[in-house]
Amino acid sequence: MKRFDSVIFDLDGTLWDATGVTAATWVEVLGRHPDVTPAMKLDRDAVCRYMGLTNEELAGIFFPSLPYEAAFALMQESCALENEWLPVRGGILWPGVEETLRDLKEEGYRLFVVSNAQDGYIESFLTAHRFWDLFEDRESSGRTGHGKAENIRDVILRRGLNSPVYVGDTVSDAEGAHGAGIPFVYCRYGFGETFGRGRTADYEYAVDRFDQLPGILSDA
Repeated sequence: MKRFDSVIFDLDGTLWDATGVTAATWVEVLGRHPDVTPAMKLDRDAVCRYMGLTNEELAGIFFPSLPYEAAFALMQESCALENEWLPVRGGILWPGVEETLRDLKEEGYRLFVVSNAQDGYIESFLTAHRFWDLFEDRESSGRTGHGKAENIRDVILRRGLNSPVYVGDTVSDAEGAHGAGIPFVYCRYGFGETFGRGRTADYEYAVDRFDQLPGILSDA
């Protein structure tokens, strides 16, 4: 019998890299607000470095000199553009993602996405890459207002999952998985390891390429 019946995925840094589009939204948003100066240049490197945090957390990091409401309004403006642009432009899938996801589905795993992104972001991913048939359910902090652990638990409960595993690329993903009481697969190719801020050693399994995931799951 398989050790796991279902796989819940983080999105950014795990399944795709959409930071190019995100950085482009900041060029547009800051162009509309020439009086606003972020704490750092909001280019692709900055976006990658802080992937995995919620928009509430990012508002304070990117715009510490602004009142929270004004900072969060800028985050929402960027997110609205992401939701508009990403279904058309898409992101960059990590190598082997589509083939591996379809293999996992064919092998009988139930697939899900839980992300700290805004409401509509996961749907943009599914639309851009025509993945609606692969994933049974999804949840985001932008929709629920909850943290990753609680959102993972909600998906587990409403879908009746018996033995799920969470797959992600940052320390916040590890914390979310373990906070929900399930094992964590660490994607060392993602943003956490590459940019350091989100690196973790708190995992049960690890992969260096996405296509290694089926072997990890079958051998567990």
